[in-house]
Amino acid sequence: MRPFIACVQNVGIIRDQDTEFGEVEYAPICADIGPNTVPSERIDKTKLSQLDPSQQAALLSVLDEFSEVFADHPGLCTVIEHEIHITPDFKPRMTKAYRVPETLKIEIERQVDELLKLGFIVPSKSPMAS
Repeated sequence: MRPFIACVQNVGIIRDQDTEFGEVEYAPICADIGPNTVPSERIDKTKLSQLDPSQQAALLSVLDEFSEVFADHPGLCTVIEHEIHITPDFKPRMTKAYRVPETLKIEIERQVDELLKLGFIVPSKSPMAS
């Protein structure tokens, strides 16, 4: 694992006893993970061989402590919907798609197919593109 380097400063931590923030919403947990399955039971221990035993134990402890954020499949956050407001005189620009190296095309197609199957993205004929 790479070391975590925080890019944001002066951000407070929300604790259970804090009430001034109101209801804090978060992405739901994937339904296909059983309640008794913790990340430390699903991880391949051979992938931790570069860590000494105390580091392995610390990592597995953190994974289990925050198991609701570690899943085998991505979750879908429906808490908020993003909107882009445009002016009435706005005209979308038609631009060419970025070129993708041939070696990456198969993987990109696989990922797009997976996102389509999971319902995270949908086909579009919009004049706007991203």
